[in-house]
Amino acid sequence: MSKTVEFIQYHQPPLNSGSYEITVKQEVDAGAGKEEFPRTQEFAVSGHRYTPLTARDIFAVYPPAGSLGNYSNIIPHITFNRSTLPWERSIDKNDSDLTWLALLIFRESEKPEVQTITLEELKNTDPSIAKFPEWSEEPGEQNSDEILVIDVPRSVLEEILPKRADLLYLGHVRKTKDDQDTSTSTEKATVIANRLPKPGETTTVHLVSLENRYPEEGDFDYQGATVDNSIRLISLKSWSFTCIKLPKTFSDTLTRLDRKYSSLRLPRLKNGNGNKEAEKYLSMGYIPLPHGMRQGEKTISWYHSPLSPGKNPGNLKQSVEAADALVRYESSNGLFDISYAAAWELGRLLTLKNQSIAVQLYNWKRANSPAWKRANSSTLQEMWEKAKRLPLASKTIPEEEEMPEAIATWFRNLELLKGIPFNYLVPDERLLPLESIRFFWLDSYWVDCLQDGAFSIGRAIKADATSDQQILQQFRGSLRTIANEDNPNEDKKITGILLRSEAVSGWPGLLVDGYPTNLGNNRSIQSFSPDDEPLNLLRMERLSENVLICLFAGEVKTVDIHLQPETMHFGIYLDNECVVKYKKKLRNPDNGDQQITVPCHNFELGVINIAQFATDINNALRNGENGFTSAQFGLEMIEGVQKVRFCQS
Repeated sequence: MSKTVEFIQYHQPPLNSGSYEITVKQEVDAGAGKEEFPRTQEFAVSGHRYTPLTARDIFAVYPPAGSLGNYSNIIPHITFNRSTLPWERSIDKNDSDLTWLALLIFRESEKPEVQTITLEELKNTDPSIAKFPEWSEEPGEQNSDEILVIDVPRSVLEEILPKRADLLYLGHVRKTKDDQDTSTSTEKATVIANRLPKPGETTTVHLVSLENRYPEEGDFDYQGATVDNSIRLISLKSWSFTCIKLPKTFSDTLTRLDRKYSSLRLPRLKNGNGNKEAEKYLSMGYIPLPHGMRQGEKTISWYHSPLSPGKNPGNLKQSVEAADALVRYESSNGLFDISYAAAWELGRLLTLKNQSIAVQLYNWKRANSPAWKRANSSTLQEMWEKAKRLPLASKTIPEEEEMPEAIATWFRNLELLKGIPFNYLVPDERLLPLESIRFFWLDSYWVDCLQDGAFSIGRAIKADATSDQQILQQFRGSLRTIANEDNPNEDKKITGILLRSEAVSGWPGLLVDGYPTNLGNNRSIQSFSPDDEPLNLLRMERLSENVLICLFAGEVKTVDIHLQPETMHFGIYLDNECVVKYKKKLRNPDNGDQQITVPCHNFELGVINIAQFATDINNALRNGENGFTSAQFGLEMIEGVQKVRFCQS
């Protein structure tokens, strides 16, 4: 089902905040003349006024509070759950079309101190400390009510405060509809700021009340304050975020990733003519590593990680007594392959390190050991025959004890490579260069060896290995994240990607979708509509500040990387050819990608002339026709979330 978003200019409440009086009359004619019985009732409409907004009132803020990202071209905004909130009061008691709320953007050097005072203290604000207008009381207000206020120097406020004409375009309402034109969510109101964050600094945003702060048809009333005087404002909500400096956009960062190799492998040998044997191993993801033998000798051996360039069918058929049983000798080049031996030893060491799991596993294995069951079968059978005579007793011998969930979870996490040291996954930095993406298959045989090593806890003699193998086969489905119902002894395919990029650190909220078919060439995409059903994402985790791993259930051939839909925002961009101009691309189906220059009240401070900006957009799109609203302005300002697509070669 498709969905559309409708932009609405405003949603004014049926009654404005204030006191009202309603009178009803009933006329009765009892034969001796008509008689009236009037009744008058007073009531108050109490819209939000000065108390801080709560999580119930706010749907979302952007950029998110406490976040770190490349927000230098983004205009912050706040979205409310109640669509009438920005119009429940007015800035001058007359113009109800203008929002009484404004977002003020403060840089680090401008950040005002937040003070908690009572309503009584607000009413009695000392003019020598800060300017605040006369307060008109409303029903329900208490002098002891606590309020958050900020005192802003006039010299700062004059530069960043929206003009009266700007306020007309800084608030709008959105609602979502399905293809039957039926609303699928409640209306939500959004208020936009008029200023851009400064790169390299922490930005603080305050949602302030402008109630009755503008004279009729005029701009903000500073009440005769000098440049050095402060203006007191009520803060209803505040949050901070950090805008970091990044040289490229999200899309640019990803489209320039290194794709020289589609899988993890070392670069080709520069002077490798005739060394086809070495190139064969390198193409399969092997790397040569120093290897210390048990007798003290030093040699070089092959190692490959579980992140394989291709499918590696097969399973470990028999549990082994020690890692040495999994060392392979490659007669063609005279080197050992220690990949699976390393996996087995790693699984054993990781499980021994987790003392709780090691003890549980040892006890559970002993309880399910075929040798233990044979030794106690006669006693168990005798006890069960007696138990069957009891009322409501089951008539069948209970099955083997199920694997404890803690043990099953431990083994499933091993399958998804959780807790595996990074140097086992990427043993050489050249396998995953800076700013690169690599596809891989999860080597099921490597995982089998890893899990067999983990399951070897308490294994002392050869018979223990045979017993463990029987238990592993019986409970194999519990050890795997996705069991193969058709063939329990064969694992389902798991594939994935490794991404090493500043996009991982610069945009921590990115999302990854994987698809089983090749959906086209690598490119930047402006749509969220999936081309195919995505694969189940089994694991997505940052392994370091700039490395991300994703595992999918099935063979992934296409990957779409994008930001969360919630990060749809209002934004512009800096003209690369002229660093003193901001530009905005408009949605004009007739003229294609049309763009205009963004007018500013103060370019250095990042303060946008919203009213002139709206006029310029209207002139560019509608040839100056009247009636350009905040809804149309909001629609033009919305920036979609880009997707960048990668296809396995």
